[in-house]
Amino acid sequence: MTGSTALDIVIGLIFVYLLYSLFATLIQEIIATNLSLRAKVLEIAIIRMLNDDESNGGTKNVIGRIGSILKLLFKRKNNLLKDNSLAKHFYDNPLIKYLAQDSWHSKPSYLDKTNFSKVVVDLLRGNNPQPGQDFRPAIQKALDKGITELNGASLTTHVLQANSETLRYLKSLWADSQGDIEKFKSSLEQWFDHTMERASGWYKQYTQVVLLFVGLGLAASFNVDTLQILDKLSNNPKLTAQLVQQADNFTRAHPHFDQELNDLRLKDSASADKLMAHRDSLFAKSKEFLDRDIKNVNQLMGLGWEKLKQPTSCKLKASGWLWTGWRPKDSKHVGLTLLGWILTALAISLGAPFWFDLLNKLMKMRGSVASVSTNADRGVKTEKKKIIVEG
Repeated sequence: MTGSTALDIVIGLIFVYLLYSLFATLIQEIIATNLSLRAKVLEIAIIRMLNDDESNGGTKNVIGRIGSILKLLFKRKNNLLKDNSLAKHFYDNPLIKYLAQDSWHSKPSYLDKTNFSKVVVDLLRGNNPQPGQDFRPAIQKALDKGITELNGASLTTHVLQANSETLRYLKSLWADSQGDIEKFKSSLEQWFDHTMERASGWYKQYTQVVLLFVGLGLAASFNVDTLQILDKLSNNPKLTAQLVQQADNFTRAHPHFDQELNDLRLKDSASADKLMAHRDSLFAKSKEFLDRDIKNVNQLMGLGWEKLKQPTSCKLKASGWLWTGWRPKDSKHVGLTLLGWILTALAISLGAPFWFDLLNKLMKMRGSVASVSTNADRGVKTEKKKIIVEG
């Protein structure tokens, strides 16, 4: 196998990964929208900031991460917030509460840093603010005592108490601002920005877990077996060349791929109508992508269960409540197929941007290799002509 042939095989495999990663991203975005995943990760970030609650910061091991994402996906409103906590009153503030879409999506998915700083200052200055009032003594008192009083919906007094580390940090920001409320707000906004950078990392970790499970489902549903694909590409140069051509066409057709992916996401806390329109758009794009790109590569590669034409080696069988699916004669074949699916799922979990960037680099490398080979061939032909003339 030459280096150029090996490169084409790798490009073909990566192109398959890219298409299914993009399809998985569409499905993941539908899941994230329907289950308010962004809003819940934002809620965790606010809780970590205002309540200093270590239990909501995420776990370090894989099993804990999977359990955390499952709990997070299926928690409904107020499940993460504790009664009478600073974070709960933050979300009860009208400026934050009415950014949510509806009763199911009861928390906003995005917050502006100016909204964050305003609400925190409102919480610290207490109830019944008056026009022209100097709020510095009220904020200083709240930070000194660690409490602030607010009027709730029933006009009864609530007591908020920040946890020690959160309170200590708020005192530090207040001291750095020298009691200037505008500087204090600016410091709160910087704190919010830094936390949101971390929250973006948390969200990426959660979506990678979702992509892993979605990828495993797609690999099994469409029989996208990495080992089988490698075998086909290695033994069929014509098939490999066709797949490489499709990969080249795809990269040329999507010069702004990152922007296209970014457009799949809601940029702010949308209204219920906008949220519904976004869902419909995602479903439409998923169907279009499935009927066009995924269908083309499946037909070319012979992927999918409809391509299994060997009744002696595979068959459908139902056993009680458990659908056992296809059963090859060879148990070794079963293990290799499962391994192929797992490899595909792991590849999909890396995300479409990773595979698109890698595919672009390899396509450029392939172009360079082809150019060098062409120049070398021209050199050989020129040398032959010289020999003939001299002879």
